[in-house]
Amino acid sequence: MLRDRVVTAAILVVAFLILVYFASALMWASACIVVTAAAANEWGRLAGLVNRNAYYFAAVAAMLSGAIVLIGTTHIFLMTVTLGGAFWIFVAPFWLYSRTAMRGRCRLLIAGVVVLTATCTALISLRGINPNALLAVMAIVWLSDTVAFFGGRRFGKRKLAVGISPGKSWEGVWCALAAVSGYACVWWVFHPYSMPELVRLTPGSPWLAILLWVLIAGFGIVGDLIESQLKRIAGAKDSGRCLPGHGGILDRVDALTAALPLAAFLYLIR
Repeated sequence: MLRDRVVTAAILVVAFLILVYFASALMWASACIVVTAAAANEWGRLAGLVNRNAYYFAAVAAMLSGAIVLIGTTHIFLMTVTLGGAFWIFVAPFWLYSRTAMRGRCRLLIAGVVVLTATCTALISLRGINPNALLAVMAIVWLSDTVAFFGGRRFGKRKLAVGISPGKSWEGVWCALAAVSGYACVWWVFHPYSMPELVRLTPGSPWLAILLWVLIAGFGIVGDLIESQLKRIAGAKDSGRCLPGHGGILDRVDALTAALPLAAFLYLIR
């Protein structure tokens, strides 16, 4: 199991880095749309769709993402990631607080389209702005997840959401947010010009960077919890089985679906 997990992770990292730095814009967009379709298929099945209906749902998400890419204007990109960000800011916390709100299939499917098309748009727009910025933003989530895991194992006493994800603790969250704060400081010191203009041109920029990066990490945790809750409702351990040792696509991008649209909004807004 561990061997499968390590081998799969290594292959994914290499493939991802090759695409980020060497693929054409068309190839990158196509890869993002394919991943969106695969994630949508898993989301649809967790929401209760079976057989062809899940594939139809995946096709809808892929076609909508493709249409957004074809239009390709900053305005449509900004509108899409804003809609996705609004879901995570206004709807997702309520869904976690009132778990019965997630039991309607129609609302879950609408949320899935919004979330996944916004994530796809964020991946494409951030890479178009600066591949290094995309990786740096994604590193916020990777750092947060890693430190939260080890911090929770070492210091965890108070459960964050025992009914959703029993392994997570508040202590792990605080460790993660502290690490992200330090990461924001390092980023500001060594590469401030890769940060969004909104951050660089605002008085008190270093403090704003810390605040915004912590918020992005925080919503990444919310994204993780929403996917965990969706799996609990569906009675599934993993979102899928396409990644040996890792489960499904959603299991790997759950936090990114919340963090990336918010980060893309910061880069796209003027």
